[in-house]
Amino acid sequence: MNIFLGDEVTWGSGAPRGRVVSTFDGQDDMDNVVTYASLKLTSDLRSPCGKVWSVGKVVTVPLAELRRLS
Repeated sequence: MNIFLGDEVTWGSGAPRGRVVSTFDGQDDMDNVVTYASLKLTSDLRSPCGKVWSVGKVVTVPLAELRRLS
């Protein structure tokens, strides 16, 4: 499935949600080229340790981990 700018997406458990604002190529820890997406959160993101990233925060996630919401 292709992901496009403006798409609302999720990843991992499916609880986090964000809107794609940009994409870019970078390198992972093993120097492999990876495409990343910058996402503006559309719901709060809570980590298991209790840290919260609020709606509107921009986060970066590998594009391959994203799933488009219908």
